Amino acid sequence: MQLTYTAGNLDLPAMALAAGFASAAAVSSDNEFKAALPAIRSAKGPGFWSIKIRAEDNPIGVMPPNDGVTLKDRFRAALLGAA
Repeated sequence: MQLTYTAGNLDLPAMALAAGFASAAAVSSDNEFKAALPAIRSAKGPGFWSIKIRAEDNPIGVMPPNDGVTLKDRFRAALLGAA
């Protein structure tokens, strides 16, 4: 997976504050997200929250398959279980 510019040291919350956002912060873990939820919900807007997630390998690839038979079989297996 290719990293984007925001994966590095770019401080998006600082940019948001400089642009006039009332509140801004960065979140990069489950615990930080849980701790930030009350502030996210109660903050007066506009607000900016940079929430970064960890990239993982997706077993079906970046884009889902567009083959009709594959989609039908996957849907059927999800409903009925593997044959």
